Amino acid sequence: MIQKLINILFIFVVLSALAFGLVRTFVFPKEMNYYENRYAYKTLPFSVDAMLTNEFQDSVEKALSDQIPKASSMKKKYNENKAAYIRHTMLPIFAAHPDRYFKLLNNLVFGGDQLVYPTRDLTAMKELLAEKAQNYNRVIRAHPDVSFYSFFIEKDTDIQFETGEKVGAGEYFFDLLELPPSHKAIFAVDSYEMFRKYFYRTDHHWNNKGSYEGYRQVLKLLGCNDPPLVPVEEVRVCDSLRGSKNISVGAPIFNEPLYAYRFDMPRLDITIHGDRVEDYGTQAACFAAPPDETKYSDFYGADIGEVVFRTGRTDRENILVIGESYDNAILKLLASHFNTTYSVDLRYYSHYMNQPLHFSDYIKRNDIQKVLWIGNVDFYLMNEFALEN
Repeated sequence: MIQKLINILFIFVVLSALAFGLVRTFVFPKEMNYYENRYAYKTLPFSVDAMLTNEFQDSVEKALSDQIPKASSMKKKYNENKAAYIRHTMLPIFAAHPDRYFKLLNNLVFGGDQLVYPTRDLTAMKELLAEKAQNYNRVIRAHPDVSFYSFFIEKDTDIQFETGEKVGAGEYFFDLLELPPSHKAIFAVDSYEMFRKYFYRTDHHWNNKGSYEGYRQVLKLLGCNDPPLVPVEEVRVCDSLRGSKNISVGAPIFNEPLYAYRFDMPRLDITIHGDRVEDYGTQAACFAAPPDETKYSDFYGADIGEVVFRTGRTDRENILVIGESYDNAILKLLASHFNTTYSVDLRYYSHYMNQPLHFSDYIKRNDIQKVLWIGNVDFYLMNEFALEN
């Protein structure tokens, strides 16, 4: 009798979870899948065409995988166990061949414990790079009173580690960009050793050494006369970085701590989308109370439409930084050298500011004297980062 009641209770719990998942899926779906760091799947609007092509059914299946209670927790546990098993069986092979690429789940591994992305093909990128160069050249010609600068960040996709052969995307783009050589610079990755020194093992961004070197190079590119800020100390912020390359497969293939430099920063007045905030990112909070784990975007600041830093140093220039997530780690450092620093991510500007970026009006309204384009090859390929003609 007791076993029968237990079985009935179990069936009731399972059916309730499924019923709740159905209601949530169709009536009040959650917006985010925080485990996989993306927007949660939702069902498409019902239509006969969508039914006949199976698009509606596929959307329901994907939505249920996100909306059913505990779905993310179960997926996380499964992925962690799977990754742990595969990692354990592959580690001896990685150690025996540290100079070769290996496929592990959805990632490449090089050097034994470095998650990397595949090397890009320059031929396949030339047309998009040329289009972006033409777009930027039109902007440069239309604003002769503004100083433009471009900083290209090489990463694992820009070099084949087994052969040492470079892709040359930055050089190709800069040959087309109508700026003087002193206004163009490449953060070069010339070897695996250099990549390992400056980049995380489980995330696609610079580590603290890489971002600091990038900040120094950008400062030199912009012609700033005052010296770069010097780190006060290097801090082990947490034992577990939730790296993007790990997140992409839903499990920690390798673990690594997050180290960061602490600086004596000048006071910055910061606004995000026009609203004043205490900080951009959680650096100060993490230094005061180290978390168990964190992400690059949480620590240094997320990709957002507009963030403005003001120092009150009216004797300095105003600068507009147009970039993506790589510049998040250096924005506050860079801002300390200017009067006002405007940072814009064109992927999100229109959404958060409720209007597109009208470049000419923006730089005129904010009295901007310098404009910096900064990013890796994807920044220079993506149409979202094009400006008005």
